Amino acid sequence: MPEPGVEVNDEIKERRDRWVENLEKDFYINEAVNVLGDLNLNLEASKKVAQNKK
Repeated sequence: MPEPGVEVNDEIKERRDRWVENLEKDFYINEAVNVLGDLNLNLEASKKVAQNKK
């Protein structure tokens, strides 16, 4: 996802791809994403329960 006004060339794209690959391998970031996903599921479930009680 390029920033507005920034020219994207092959070198920048390659660096960004390597950065994303390294982020995907990071244990702490992976766990944080899992926790946020679980929280999101819990929020969606609680909204549905609240709507059913009305």
